[in-house]
Amino acid sequence: MKHDRATEEIRELAALYALGALTQQEARGFEIHLAEGCGVCRAEQRRFARAAATLGLAAEERRAPEYLRDILLERIEREPQAPDPGAPQSTGPEEESGRILELPPAEASPAGGGSGRHGFGRSLPWLLAAVCAALALGGGFAWKSARTDAGRLRAELAEAAEGAGRTGDELRTLRARSADLDTILEMTRRQGVQSTHLVGQPATPANSGMLLWDAGRRRCLVIASFLPAPRGQVYQLWFSTPEARVPVGVLEADAGGRILARLRTPEGLERALSAVVTLEPAPGSVSPEGPFCATGSFR
Repeated sequence: MKHDRATEEIRELAALYALGALTQQEARGFEIHLAEGCGVCRAEQRRFARAAATLGLAAEERRAPEYLRDILLERIEREPQAPDPGAPQSTGPEEESGRILELPPAEASPAGGGSGRHGFGRSLPWLLAAVCAALALGGGFAWKSARTDAGRLRAELAEAAEGAGRTGDELRTLRARSADLDTILEMTRRQGVQSTHLVGQPATPANSGMLLWDAGRRRCLVIASFLPAPRGQVYQLWFSTPEARVPVGVLEADAGGRILARLRTPEGLERALSAVVTLEPAPGSVSPEGPFCATGSFR
């Protein structure tokens, strides 16, 4: 099924898919839905994929702490230097004066002798181990930093998704209000539209509003501010004719008592003397039974 607008559920699914947080079955189902050509879900998936792609570039390079170098050098200096088993042993003075000491060609070192070379060779494993430890520690710092940055980006991504949802709701509300305003302006400009002010009665003196009636198109628009109706009761609009009171419809108010109702008037009703709003048992009555809450006369 293709969607005509992005809902909070669609945004959450696209965000989790971009982060790889869906199960294999959920991800497969979402991919099948995208393959079916849902433009709304495809747009949300691309938007969150671009945001998730920045996660891999979020971690900055971190150098290993300077004190690791001092620890490494100190460890090398403490390493004991064992005597070279291939070095010539000292003999008596008489033997030394009678022959020239020679080193085997393979062991000779023009840079300072074989003893230092063998000593460095024995220190090499410790040196490599220390270097690996330093790299591992530095990598641990970088990994921890990257993980922190990734968590922060995930939180920002979720906050952006939530903000986008709120913005979408506000946009839909503004569009609805704009449509209501267009309806009001269109009815006030149309020839033959009748209007009346609704005035509160003794039972509800704070009630007030305005009514526009286009008899030719059988349309009625009520804009009012009424006291909230008691539980189990509703406001109902009636048109009074010389013969009877004709029911038009129920007026639904929000929590603040504001009413913006579009109603269809009965067929054949072309003339009325006044409009009356009564308080009736929900969901409304066939004939008025409750007290008058607002009235207005047509000119």
